[in-house]
Amino acid sequence: MPRLLLRLRRLSGCACERPAGPVFRTVAVREDQTLEQLHEALRLAFGWADPHMYAFWMSGRWWDGESVRYQTPYELGSDDDRIRSGRTPPSELGLRKGKALATCSTSETSGVCC
Repeated sequence: MPRLLLRLRRLSGCACERPAGPVFRTVAVREDQTLEQLHEALRLAFGWADPHMYAFWMSGRWWDGESVRYQTPYELGSDDDRIRSGRTPPSELGLRKGKALATCSTSETSGVCC
């Protein structure tokens, strides 16, 4: 099964204690896994304590109202067609090398760079 390798960088804006410098992780996800599973991999890779609600913005900018946003499935309910389920596989997002995503959970804010 093909997989995606994501190089992740934790950026400022975290609700938690900030490290002295940038923190990087490399995470591999299969193309059939979902953003929900990517969020769990991020949580484990960065040592975030608890699972929380999350969102991914395709523009690479947090809280971008013009961007397509993938989020915790049980938080869906908006009629806005830019808000989509986090049960979407990353392979459907058109990711490419150098593409930046922004992700946030209720306790962390991180930049995700592919």
